[in-house]
Amino acid sequence: MRRGLALLLAAAASASATGDLRGRLAQRAPVHGTVPGALARLELPPAVLGDCRPDLADLRLLGADGSEIPFVVDSGLGSRPAGDDVRETRSLRLSDVRREEQRRPDGPTRWHERFELLADPAPSGDWELVVDTRAASFVRRLQVHVTREGHTQVPLVEDASIFRLQDPIRERLRVPLGTLPERLVVTIDGEGDAFLDPTFRVETRRDVPPIRRLALALPVSAQRRERGRTIIDLERPPGLMPDVLRIETSTPAFSRLVEVFDTTDRDRGERIGQAIVTRTHAGETTLPDELELRRGYRHRLLRVVVTDQDSPPLADLRVVAMVRLPTLVFVAPAGPLHLYFGGGRTPPARYDVARLAEPWGAEPGAATARASLGALEPNPDFDGRPRLEFAMRAGAAVDARLYSHRRTLTVPPSPEGVTYLTLGVEDLANTRVDLADVRVVDGERRGWPYLVRHDAERTWHAVAATRVAEAPGRSRYEIALPAVPLRLDRLSLAPAVPFFDRPYRLLGAAGDAERVLASGRLVRRGRETEPRETEPHETEPMVLEIGAERLDRLALVIDDGDERPLAFATLRVRTPLPRLQLVAPAGTYTLLVGHPEARAPRYDVAGLREMIADAPTLAAAATPLVENPAFRAVARLHERGGITDTGSRVLVWTVLVGALLVLSVVTLRLVRRDGTSTGA
Repeated sequence: MRRGLALLLAAAASASATGDLRGRLAQRAPVHGTVPGALARLELPPAVLGDCRPDLADLRLLGADGSEIPFVVDSGLGSRPAGDDVRETRSLRLSDVRREEQRRPDGPTRWHERFELLADPAPSGDWELVVDTRAASFVRRLQVHVTREGHTQVPLVEDASIFRLQDPIRERLRVPLGTLPERLVVTIDGEGDAFLDPTFRVETRRDVPPIRRLALALPVSAQRRERGRTIIDLERPPGLMPDVLRIETSTPAFSRLVEVFDTTDRDRGERIGQAIVTRTHAGETTLPDELELRRGYRHRLLRVVVTDQDSPPLADLRVVAMVRLPTLVFVAPAGPLHLYFGGGRTPPARYDVARLAEPWGAEPGAATARASLGALEPNPDFDGRPRLEFAMRAGAAVDARLYSHRRTLTVPPSPEGVTYLTLGVEDLANTRVDLADVRVVDGERRGWPYLVRHDAERTWHAVAATRVAEAPGRSRYEIALPAVPLRLDRLSLAPAVPFFDRPYRLLGAAGDAERVLASGRLVRRGRETEPRETEPHETEPMVLEIGAERLDRLALVIDDGDERPLAFATLRVRTPLPRLQLVAPAGTYTLLVGHPEARAPRYDVAGLREMIADAPTLAAAATPLVENPAFRAVARLHERGGITDTGSRVLVWTVLVGALLVLSVVTLRLVRRDGTSTGA
């Protein structure tokens, strides 16, 4: 491996000139300690990673003439203590699920779950099936079968036990599989209060060279207490992707569930780590105080949620991120060498030598010299103009009189030339479903191009419900939406009682036609519904899927039987929100919406969709949506061709004047008739 790597690196060291990249990379630093023609290893410090994209796309090694020096990225596995290993994780695709609830009059309910899972081809090894569930306490029996040709099922794991117990906390959620098959059937059986509703993944451990991690205290952007939880939002620099979070606290004894989410300001996002951290009175940590994070997260915030329940929050709580320091392995050229990085204006480098790297990077022993970086400085050749400046041009004139509502936008200077605006519920209530009637214009009423990312964000809105007694034993709750019409995909509700089991129907209407959006049973059984998520809307145990419908009205009908009607502590609806990506220089613009007959705009920047989607963007500031004072309904008649020329205008005025004369004559006759009648 080392010989092949060295030979191919040497063959590639000539580095074909691919155009001068120096103008597209914002920072630079000289590389020292290399031997021409020899393999070298350069560790990237946090200062470099913090200015790079997470995938290191905007990072290059360039010679004195601007030519690229190919390199292999060793993802930081160069200094791990001896005897350690790394965990490889793979997701499983769910192809089928079946659930069965067996209620028994003489015993507890039995729950049966069956999952058909698909796995990508994997190398041989000692793979484990990992079960992930939010159930607080359970004991279940698990079996795994392999599906072969002809749908034959061969037992792989029989009568395994998975459990999570309280007081003291202990759990077993891993089942050895050995070699990973491509088709699995997992069945889970047992008594309890509810289905486990689990997710699955597979993991294996491999011996690797040691890894060097750097401990970083990430800035805290927000911290709060909410419903028995401590929630901390941590700011993550763009180029730093921690793979481990360490929990530090002065509390001497505790046992808490800790979860980590890859999140944004508006949405909880995806959970990327979870562990129950326990410390005894003797100061021993019986479960890990480090949380391993799944790779591939992409948002700027890491949300750490500690479930305190009725216990006081952890004292002096501090979360430390452990970051792997990647290393570049390359053949040093003759002459000066610089590392250029930052700016986000280059696509990922594609070097053939990267195919020679092991799954965790090139072998550390293959490097014969350890290079170092000199002082970091701004690149004097960097072209700071927006990368998409060539696409910044105004389009055709827009008639603002055709649009019923508007906002004022303030677009900040953007290094990429791209800014974004997430449309709110008020915007969506006044636009067409396809957003064809959205325009962005400047002071000269010229349109500026944009792209739409549908469902870019999802926001929750608290709503109120008015109960209407529809019939004896049945309640209808009319839900007041924040704006209408409004596109919704979920209704979340938290009943204020701890136990119930009732049929329901969720009804929606667009116009006069009301139809069933969802139906089933609302079931809650005591402790199973204790808050277990991070956001207020996620602590509510019941989420009803709506299906991204645009609705004027929403109603929930519940069959109460002989019980009292349910009261709800909170009701929330979730709205998918689109995002406009605007290609325009800094300045003040107007967003126009509300023209039902508008045709969808067509812009040349549609051909740059990938480049625009990949570009870092800044948010445009927007004033609240207001009625457009320039709106004229008659202008739409002109646009439709109803009033197009001077002759048509003369005809219209002639008709109006004629109607006025006729009305005057009729009025005069009525007056004379009344006068005659009075005189008589």
